[in-house]
Amino acid sequence: MREEKSAGGIVLLDEKALILRRFSGDWVLPKGHIEEGETPEIAAMREVREETGISGEIHQYIGHVYYVYTKTNGVRISKTVHFYSMRYLCGRLYAQREEGFARAEFIPFQRALRFLAHRGERDMLKAAIRFYRQ
Repeated sequence: MREEKSAGGIVLLDEKALILRRFSGDWVLPKGHIEEGETPEIAAMREVREETGISGEIHQYIGHVYYVYTKTNGVRISKTVHFYSMRYLCGRLYAQREEGFARAEFIPFQRALRFLAHRGERDMLKAAIRFYRQ
């Protein structure tokens, strides 16, 4: 089994969360592979910027999601994704179409929680919202 590590950002602004809709219809948080020489924090900020056009600064580490999946070629992957809550700094919102994203939106917290396709990402967003409201 191959191991992969990724990082993502949970950008919160005015009681809304930044989420992405794939062309397949699934809503997800911005995230991606940690490149060689990158820290998870740097990867999270880079992925948010690349996938959404938004620059954010890390507020705090939220936690991680772990899962195993099988690629179409039959290779099994053990994946850990580290998530960070982020403050919006600047940028013009867009969806990175080359990565399969149709939309990028700031959506009110409760709707975003309903929209997210994966339980692990919903759990990460819930934790980020709790910290945001403290």
